Amino acid sequence: MATIRAASDRIQATVAAFSQVKESQFNDSVFQSVLFESDQLPDGKLWRSMTPEQAQGFTRGEQVYLVPTTNAKGKPSYDIELLPTTAPATAPTAAIPDDQKRAIAGYITDLAALYAYCDQQAAHQLAPRGAPEPASQGAASTLFIAASRKFSL
Repeated sequence: MATIRAASDRIQATVAAFSQVKESQFNDSVFQSVLFESDQLPDGKLWRSMTPEQAQGFTRGEQVYLVPTTNAKGKPSYDIELLPTTAPATAPTAAIPDDQKRAIAGYITDLAALYAYCDQQAAHQLAPRGAPEPASQGAASTLFIAASRKFSL
């Protein structure tokens, strides 16, 4: 039977955090959870599990609507509704000195090399265990972010 709700039932929430990519204990899939926060939620927060590809479609700080619903087992749940996006205002282009351009290019090159190394290590560790490519990519991103934070890159 269909559930009919008013648009006012939607809860505006903020994407607050992401879990690491994890393997499902029920099948051979992987998932990642996203934390949504809002004063209108029963506990002020809600974790939702989804595929890593879906989770990576969100950005920290992004605003969404959570729409109350029920899951297949009849328990309360929430659908996620994306807010319409507007084109970002174009910032005036400032002239960047050549030495700063070279510093930026060197920094990006170093980060790309670090990401490539993280990708190589993730594939080396996960491929023998039969992990799918998206899991390896997620692990590489997680390793890159962790290393960047730990060493303040």
